[in-house]
Amino acid sequence: MVCVEDPDYVTLASVVESYALSISARSGTGELSATGGSSSLTVRAESRQALINGVRHWLSYPLRQAEGDLAISRVDVTRTLVPALRPEAVSGLDPVTTVVSLSETYVRTYWWWSPPKTGTANV
Repeated sequence: MVCVEDPDYVTLASVVESYALSISARSGTGELSATGGSSSLTVRAESRQALINGVRHWLSYPLRQAEGDLAISRVDVTRTLVPALRPEAVSGLDPVTTVVSLSETYVRTYWWWSPPKTGTANV
């Protein structure tokens, strides 16, 4: 465990190692990429965004720089990384059959469009 602030943080290196991932890229901007088998993880310091297996996830807390390494909250490991990297470890998880994705443009269009009311003239 790393002493950063509340909540508890753990080093990302220990998390990467526990999932048998190897660090494939580390940039000077604080970005880290790790891959292994069919899993991948890309994160950046001071950001809540994580790219896990090509899917964007939003973490509860931002990653922090601590002791020369990146640190991730224990909450995010438990609630985000475990289900995404090891779904078989989550009890009661049913297979997903449908995913609905709305693009930003579609959502805007959906909210701006309203059908004409029946029985009224369009002006």
